[in-house]
Amino acid sequence: MVEARRKRRGSKEDRRLEEVEDILAAIRHLDSDSCILVEGLRDKEGLRALGVVGRISCLQRGSGAISERLGRLDAKNVIVLMDFDPQGRHLARLAQRLLSARGRKVDLTTWRMLKSYVGKDVRDIEGLASYILGLST
Repeated sequence: MVEARRKRRGSKEDRRLEEVEDILAAIRHLDSDSCILVEGLRDKEGLRALGVVGRISCLQRGSGAISERLGRLDAKNVIVLMDFDPQGRHLARLAQRLLSARGRKVDLTTWRMLKSYVGKDVRDIEGLASYILGLST
C-alpha cells in the first residue's frame, strides 16, 4: 500500500515536471518581436540557467516609474513571468493593463500555468531552476 502511494506520488511529480519542462521549452527560443518580463535580475538569471536565451527584461531595474519603464519596452509580444506571491500577482496584472493599453500582446497564460504547477513549491521565478533540478534528480 505504501509502495503504491509512492508510485502515484512519483508519477504525479514526474507529470508536473514534464508539464513545466514543456512550458519552458515553449519560451526558450523567442522570436525577435517577443520578450519575457520578470521582476528582477535574479529571475532573469534563473531563466538563463534553465536555457532561456531570448530577450528578458527586468521590471524592477531602470529609472522612472513602472509605467515609464514599461513604456520603453519595444517588444510586440510580452510574456509576463512575475513571482507567485501577492506582489507578483499585482505586478502581473499591472503590467498586463499598461502594456495592453500600449498595443502590446501580453501573455499571462504561461505565468498562470507555471503557477498552477509549481506555485505551492516555488515562490519566485528565480527558484524555478533549483526546483526543477531537485525534481530531476
